[in-house]
Amino acid sequence: MTLKDWIFGPQMMGALFLLIGIVTYYFPAKKITTWYGFKTPSSRNNQQTWDVANRFAAVFCIKAGIILIVGGILINLLVTNMLMPHKTRQLLHIILFMGSGVFIGPLLIVATEKHIDKTFKE
Repeated sequence: MTLKDWIFGPQMMGALFLLIGIVTYYFPAKKITTWYGFKTPSSRNNQQTWDVANRFAAVFCIKAGIILIVGGILINLLVTNMLMPHKTRQLLHIILFMGSGVFIGPLLIVATEKHIDKTFKE
């Protein structure tokens, strides 16, 4: 396995989610904005929903990032010991990289929206 195989995979998407989570956790948007933060109609209702949604989304991203990094490393260790052609390994890395982003992104939105609904029941 090459260095590229260790970098490119779910662990890379995990590093991205972890970085986004840390930045938004430590440097949250102070007021409702259109260019930074968790922007859905329900999170932009008022400043309180904005703050709660962005805090929850940041923590979710940090947790998801850690899980993806650890999972990606474990998957690499498993794939390294499997007998398969190099092209198949590369394809598997691409599928896992894209799949992890496609899976975690919508999960982040659904989980944050449920948290907003639960927190602000009327």
